[in-house]
Amino acid sequence: MQKSAANTKKTNFEAYVDGRLSRDGYDAFNVPRSSDIASGLMAGLRPLWIGMGKLEAEYWDTHLDNITVQSPVYVCGLARSGTTILLNKLHGTGQFASHLYTDYPFIDIPLIWQNWLKMSGAKSSAAAERTHLDRIEVSPESPEALEEMIWSAYFKQAHDPQHSNVLDASTQNEKFAAYYRTHLAKILYLRGKDRYLAKGNYNLTRIPYINTLFPDARFIIAVRPPEDHIASLMKQHYLLSKVQQKHKSGLRYMQRIGHYEFGLDRRPINTGNQAATDEIIQCWENGEELKGWALYYRDLHQWLHKMLQQNSAAKKSSTIVPYPALCADSEITMKNVAAFLGMDFTADMAAGLSAPTYYDSGFTTDEKALINEIALPSYQELTGSL
Repeated sequence: MQKSAANTKKTNFEAYVDGRLSRDGYDAFNVPRSSDIASGLMAGLRPLWIGMGKLEAEYWDTHLDNITVQSPVYVCGLARSGTTILLNKLHGTGQFASHLYTDYPFIDIPLIWQNWLKMSGAKSSAAAERTHLDRIEVSPESPEALEEMIWSAYFKQAHDPQHSNVLDASTQNEKFAAYYRTHLAKILYLRGKDRYLAKGNYNLTRIPYINTLFPDARFIIAVRPPEDHIASLMKQHYLLSKVQQKHKSGLRYMQRIGHYEFGLDRRPINTGNQAATDEIIQCWENGEELKGWALYYRDLHQWLHKMLQQNSAAKKSSTIVPYPALCADSEITMKNVAAFLGMDFTADMAAGLSAPTYYDSGFTTDEKALINEIALPSYQELTGSL
């Protein structure tokens, strides 16, 4: 992470990250060579694997033709807003089919890949804290945001900050729509469930388009107060920038699964406001990390608020989940989420949720004032709008 000359003192989250890395080392961030090679073949030959995915669908067509994607659920929001917590809690009910870590890297042929893993006697491993260093434990059977690999293959500018990354109701891509529907049917068939559940930060600016594909889709939008949110974003970027400098395989992994939120290839989502996106990038390049994140937070949430006000279908299909309510009023919040999704609430959905206490922002009074000036109004506007 670039830093200005006037800001050389470590923040609290930097000290936390450095302490963890000093204690635990960097090995957890090094992608195994076999996985790195396999994912390289997948990433470098995407047309081939998409073709394989189509052949797989033809082979299993008698099973897939009877499956309809009904009321899929999309958890989305700016990274570090609570989306993984929501994904895990919903997936833990056993009512949803999702992509799992074990589906990587052969995302296009999940049926073949999972059958091969079963025949090869591949063994699972115990859950452990994920590399985000944020208390969330994952295993190969945990849900993960992998469908971005498909979006990236069909929308070549999906992560280009010099072009709008918004997909609205006017977006047309029949090849993607056909492949995507069939792929979701594969996941439903593979997992033996009736509803699809996905987490995707980039799906936030695709809500109007997804709504045209699945008019009965439901969107769970996580939002977090800007001071805490920006501290978490900066912590994550600092962490991944450090470990990717040491282990380039970690950088390649993030690029191949289509995640550019943090690290050495960080890219903001372009909401169609090129001037705003350019200013964000310029701040980061100049070492003005906090200001850049505050501007990014504002731009994304202002776009979201405006879209929900102008698109009645999207507004009806969406619900906002504020991070403070998720942590402090977990039962009420998750009961509301369950009701919105038309499912029964269970106590496990609200169990064990709490705000992080292992570090604080460490922001100065002036830094907090800058965040409040730039970003806080967009949070207040959004959380008061639904």
